[in-house]
Amino acid sequence: MGMRANDSGISFLNDAEHPFFFLNNGVGSVALNYVAIGAAGTGSPARIYVDGVDDDADLLLDPAGAGHVRMGSYAALAGETASGTLTIKDANGVLRKLSVVS
Repeated sequence: MGMRANDSGISFLNDAEHPFFFLNNGVGSVALNYVAIGAAGTGSPARIYVDGVDDDADLLLDPAGAGHVRMGSYAALAGETASGTLTIKDANGVLRKLSVVS
């Protein structure tokens, strides 16, 4: 295991010297917003969030090629009705609404 750093970021390497995690420097010296990871105590969730100078900054989960972001497990509706929506942005930045059932 090891680490390699250069102007583009930091690579964490496995025993075969292949990267398994990469921290990208993003836009270089003008990067003012960044991803942060926060630990939590018992009963509270850990966080992955955007921090920095902007009050409003999106967090983009960007899969490669035809890949998708995976979340939670699927369960078919059993007679529930929509009780509201969650607003997200798709990969193109277009606002979309997801139905919420209770």
